[in-house]
Amino acid sequence: MPATKLTDKSFEALAKSLRCWLDYQIHCGREQLLSESFLTQPIGEFLMAHYSGYLKPEENHPQLKKAKKGRPRQLDYVLLSHDDQLLEFGVECKWTGSTKPTRQSIIDDVMRLECLRRPVGQTVACARFFVLAGRKKTVTSFLHGVLYKTGEPQPPNFLAGFLPVAVSATLKKIPVKKCKAYYRDYFADFSKGYTLELPNSYRTRLVADEPGDDVRVLIWKIGSMGRRTTFQHSTVW
Repeated sequence: MPATKLTDKSFEALAKSLRCWLDYQIHCGREQLLSESFLTQPIGEFLMAHYSGYLKPEENHPQLKKAKKGRPRQLDYVLLSHDDQLLEFGVECKWTGSTKPTRQSIIDDVMRLECLRRPVGQTVACARFFVLAGRKKTVTSFLHGVLYKTGEPQPPNFLAGFLPVAVSATLKKIPVKKCKAYYRDYFADFSKGYTLELPNSYRTRLVADEPGDDVRVLIWKIGSMGRRTTFQHSTVW
């Protein structure tokens, strides 16, 4: 019988399970099959084994307007409560093989989670998690990526402006409105692409970092500020 409630510890276990599963697939010679869609099986199996509610992959994002062209803007996974089918969890995933993901795609996933809300009238917030998995060398290289031509004495780490890179038990506040100038374009591109105002800040922590033989899996928890306020980037920057 699956557990009735997922916790942060559950997502730590998910990182371990996913790392083992991916290493196994590679040792079996199935590396060419690995992709973001291929992760549906292990992630779906784990979540359903530990949660008694409903799992829905590729669910339309309730806060994002449909793009003029193409598919609706969706979340990789949402989990709904068993009795009332209320939104309880949102999960976004990113797979990286031999090439690194684009920086903007990572920021878009994080910010899509930050703006995720239950429908009006459902006061309890939903939990949100971002999963990054891929070949160990590629993931590690992405984590260590820096920004040039910033005016800083040393090139700053790119990801540090959006996500912490060390496992922690506490959520870290990430400034958006008062972020460093060299991070602004990434936030602004998200705002323009999704026609949304940006949060003044948000909170996040690295829940798990699981390096394996050939892969590495990281999971972040994404949270909003207690009193979430937003701003229009074009009038502030």
